[in-house]
Amino acid sequence: MSNPCKACASEKASEINAELVAGVPQAKVAKVYAIHESSIARHTKSHLTGSILRESRVANNVGTTDLMEKLVEALDDIHAVRTTALATGNGPLLLRASAASQSLISTLFDRLGEVGDSEAVRLMRDGERLARAVGLATQREPSIGRAVASRLRALGDPDTAAQIVALADYSTRILETKEAK
Repeated sequence: MSNPCKACASEKASEINAELVAGVPQAKVAKVYAIHESSIARHTKSHLTGSILRESRVANNVGTTDLMEKLVEALDDIHAVRTTALATGNGPLLLRASAASQSLISTLFDRLGEVGDSEAVRLMRDGERLARAVGLATQREPSIGRAVASRLRALGDPDTAAQIVALADYSTRILETKEAK
């Protein structure tokens, strides 16, 4: 028999949930309520279902815009790491940043409970495959990446375009180094 969830069993369970939903870091919630951080993390993952999050959002006036702002901030941080990884040629860091991005999006869908749709999952996987294909094509032929980046800028996505150009520039340097040998 497993131990009961300490956060759920707490007299302050509703306050704990409200703080977690409002985006208070798990470490801070753990400290304030004297519950181990791993217990708070398990509680968040296992017990803050989409319906509880939606109810708490309404009760605490935490709107979709607030949640989207937090998501954008997190994705901006991941973007900065990816850009650094591309600029420095740090492949392992680039892979970890990509995994973090995918994990963030997956967690968002799980927590909001609004995407159980296999079509949405398929589209996300297709998008990931497309991004990998563009990355590989750019590594082999940097002009392809520059053409894709130009089109992305025209479509209003300068950030993704900049990432692809950085990869194209890096790939050009690698190819030129190989040719010089």
